[in-house]
Amino acid sequence: MQTTKPEVVDVSNDPQNPSRRNLLTSGAAALGATLLPAGIQNADAQSHSDKPDPVAPNSPPAGYNILFVLVDQEHFFPKWPMPVPAREAIKKKAITFTNHQAATMQCSSARSVIYTGQHIQHSGIFDNLNFLWQPDLSLKVKTIGHRLQELGYHSAYQGKWHLSANMDTVKKAYDAPMDTYRKIIKSYGFDDFLGVG
Repeated sequence: MQTTKPEVVDVSNDPQNPSRRNLLTSGAAALGATLLPAGIQNADAQSHSDKPDPVAPNSPPAGYNILFVLVDQEHFFPKWPMPVPAREAIKKKAITFTNHQAATMQCSSARSVIYTGQHIQHSGIFDNLNFLWQPDLSLKVKTIGHRLQELGYHSAYQGKWHLSANMDTVKKAYDAPMDTYRKIIKSYGFDDFLGVG
């Protein structure tokens, strides 16, 4: 069976639903325009003027968007005791697993089971990653990132990974070597990464 990759459509300039990246970069551009010398501003403007403007799609791309929301130390509430409108909006369009068992309660071990589909004796993650005896998740083990890539998805990982000690190297998020972290996460099958934890 041959799988075709879904058409990638750039919707980043949709005025009804602007991307977070565009909002942040437009704010950074406004700030930069007030702080940078005129020569640097002009050089930057010339380098961006060669790119064509993205075109909004007429319809969404084929296939499904898949979003895993995983958190540490959160209780399950069939009905939330406080207002969480964004979570409720996602829940209305999603699948919620209400009858399941956890193979392990440790953060790293549980994540390895979820992301590889294998029990801890196969993923090799028996304990939390910050212990000396616990090695990183093996690069030989396929993750859900690899499997989604095989199906033509752009798989992005956002947030706490906690399966590679070399991605927990700093105490403060603003000190994180994000380029290095992105290269590491790519080896686990994810095209993009943003997060520290």
